[in-house]
Amino acid sequence: MTEVTLVGWSYGGMIITGVAERVPERLAQLVYLDALLPADGENAYDTWGASDDARAADRTAAEAAGHPGFFGVSTGDFADLIR
Repeated sequence: MTEVTLVGWSYGGMIITGVAERVPERLAQLVYLDALLPADGENAYDTWGASDDARAADRTAAEAAGHPGFFGVSTGDFADLIR
């Protein structure tokens, strides 16, 4: 599939930006609908302008809830979706 238009809303702007870096040759355009628009190298905290204290508080809350962070997923798990 080529000439795909991706639309990202809210945090979805982060997602479509990542997809665009992985398969730019397959995309016709990106549409950011009231979405985060990261600059190169930025994460969501950077786009929000979050302080170091806010980042630390989120990390502490996630660890307390038993969700200390993201886990890696092999791209092989999704290979059939990106062909």
